[in-house]
Amino acid sequence: MTRVLLISYGAGHVRMTMPVYEFLRQTEGFEPVIVGLTSAWPVLEAAGLPHFAFRDLIRDGDDSALAWGEKLAQEHHNPDSGIPLEETVAYLGLCYDDLERRLGADRAAELLRASGRHAFLPLGPIRRLFDMVQPQVVVTTNSPKSERASVLVARERGIPSLSMVDLFGAGEMYTLCADRITVLCSITRDALVASGVDVRAIRVTGNPAFDSLVPYVAPADPQWTARHLSALPGPYVLWADQHAFLTSTTRRLHFRSEEETYQDLSHLHRACRIHGATLLIRPHPCQSALVHQRWLEDHPDCGAGLVADLPLYPLLQSVDAVLTFTSTVGLESVLLNRPTMTINSEPGSSDLPLADFGLSLAAVGMGDVPDKLGRLLFDPELHDRLETASRELVPDGRAAQRVGTLIGELASLQPEPRC
Repeated sequence: MTRVLLISYGAGHVRMTMPVYEFLRQTEGFEPVIVGLTSAWPVLEAAGLPHFAFRDLIRDGDDSALAWGEKLAQEHHNPDSGIPLEETVAYLGLCYDDLERRLGADRAAELLRASGRHAFLPLGPIRRLFDMVQPQVVVTTNSPKSERASVLVARERGIPSLSMVDLFGAGEMYTLCADRITVLCSITRDALVASGVDVRAIRVTGNPAFDSLVPYVAPADPQWTARHLSALPGPYVLWADQHAFLTSTTRRLHFRSEEETYQDLSHLHRACRIHGATLLIRPHPCQSALVHQRWLEDHPDCGAGLVADLPLYPLLQSVDAVLTFTSTVGLESVLLNRPTMTINSEPGSSDLPLADFGLSLAAVGMGDVPDKLGRLLFDPELHDRLETASRELVPDGRAAQRVGTLIGELASLQPEPRC
């Protein structure tokens, strides 16, 4: 029996891991164990999957780490995220305690001030996890802290590893060095190779998170649209909001304030009104919808609608255009052949560079949206170009199977010194 440890940090990445976990669970000879860190925790809880988390790594003698966790949680814990405070305290405390133990108190404090949580590389806590699970293969996605540490500890212990890259490999914060690296498409492969990743490790498999999208690569269901959207007139423009994004100049996460979110909704609504369209608002899963609800209450006759509770893929099928900063929903809309606009907060490259590959229409800031939205809604030549560019990416539903097959091959592989 091959015990496979699957580690995911964050709500988006765990959706890539879960289909692989299910494939391995149903395949003879595998014993998959899944770990959900920070915002991956509520996703796994909602799915009813047994899983480990950082709080399972706490042991006697961690009083100092927990004290640090409680202090840092005052600034970093978001009660609207669905993550238990206990998990946030364990994550922050163990990570900072590890940083201090490795680098010393002064250097740890300096890095925390300069880089925030990006200073973390929790090798010690991950070693504890490995001691608990005793994995024979380690599978991660491409997050730069706990998952990077997991690949390094796997290398340290002679355990083969695989990293799944979710999108296009743009702006990766470290050079991936797992024994196998699975990617969405050739665009991702080429971007990783250009950044220094060993091409021999890369396999184009597709993203397992998109396997469930396959049934929706079809025309919209008019009955579904009538049931859920008939109170609002079309055409429909979906705003896929998010709580944070990487800025192109600093490559740091910018966490959006409630004021910014509120102002953006006003800009987007005005753009939709210019073109006779209805704005549909979908907050990010890690984002509180309170500010969106307040905006709607302050604009009672605006004709916009909150669609947070509607299933995403039928919703994407039913809308006429999708707008986002860098949410994965932007890529999912491309895969479903919905005209998509990606909005850069400032000039420069995006960590979701759909427009660079002709997959979306780009706007620079909200001021650029009104003119571009008219083309996105009503320009058939643009629609044809976007559809042609997206053809290579359309999923076939077998990405999890491909990744699972690679995991089986890794079980007997001697790791190579790539890190």
